[in-house]
Amino acid sequence: MARFRYQGTTEAGNRTRGVTRATSLKTAMAGLVEQGFTVSQLKPKRSVLKFEITKEKLPQGELMHFSRQLSAFVRAGIPLIEALDVINEEADDKTLRMVLQGVRESLVTGETFSEALRPYETLFPKFYVDMVRAAELTGSLDDVLRELSGYIRRDLEARNKIKSALVYPMIILLMAIGTVIVLSTFVLPRFKAFFEGFHATLPLPTRMLLSFANFVSGDWLYIIAGLVLLIAIPMAFVRTPTGRRAKDRLLLRIPVVGSVILFAIIERFCRLLATMMRAGVPLPEAMGVLGDSTKNVIFKNGLDDVHAAMMRG
Repeated sequence: MARFRYQGTTEAGNRTRGVTRATSLKTAMAGLVEQGFTVSQLKPKRSVLKFEITKEKLPQGELMHFSRQLSAFVRAGIPLIEALDVINEEADDKTLRMVLQGVRESLVTGETFSEALRPYETLFPKFYVDMVRAAELTGSLDDVLRELSGYIRRDLEARNKIKSALVYPMIILLMAIGTVIVLSTFVLPRFKAFFEGFHATLPLPTRMLLSFANFVSGDWLYIIAGLVLLIAIPMAFVRTPTGRRAKDRLLLRIPVVGSVILFAIIERFCRLLATMMRAGVPLPEAMGVLGDSTKNVIFKNGLDDVHAAMMRG
């Protein structure tokens, strides 16, 4: 059973916090409500030895298989609860099993599929739960799940190709960095003592190289601290709304790279829009879902404006 950290108030109005055990987030909430707590915050409790730089996500491969299997079950007329039971028995990923169990419990209480997925929407791509909700409204859940499976498969194939193409350059880069470190810390200091025996003025490039070697070997702690700050400060800044907006605008303005990012955003938007159109989702509903799928605040704001204009007629 998982552990969940909660904050809330008791029936007497006193603030309280603690940890509870349950099979899912939904079950934990129900248990706390039965005890008379008014819960203001509830989230999984992580071990102090576990930390994450990025948010936890379901593996793309597992999500693709889940979407394809559930689409087949829905098309065959099998109830969602029974379909989830079968998929849960075959699932290998621990996170996916936890989600399926929680969704099943929510379905038993009478919630819709999209409402049952909502507590776990951070584990899915941003557009996934909203597309499921739109599909439920139009009665095309099986078609949307099949299209989502195909979209995730194509996206996964593209990512694998990019990763494969980057393996060799990354190996070369790491070897180059390792060579510079070895030369700066072991080889060049030995040459320094050798050159000093000549009692001659060395050429400027040689003196600069030896000074750099002295700096790297003698002040490596400062170098590591500087690199950490150089990475940590921008990462913290881009997590804020202002920082993310500035980052997305800057990326679009970079020569060559900005054009590639622009075309990638447009391609993702068109693919998802085509997927929803083929599944029979109305255009206004589709536009309301696709803003987050671009992963760019500038485009998201523009699509939100388009959606608002369409809703006004």
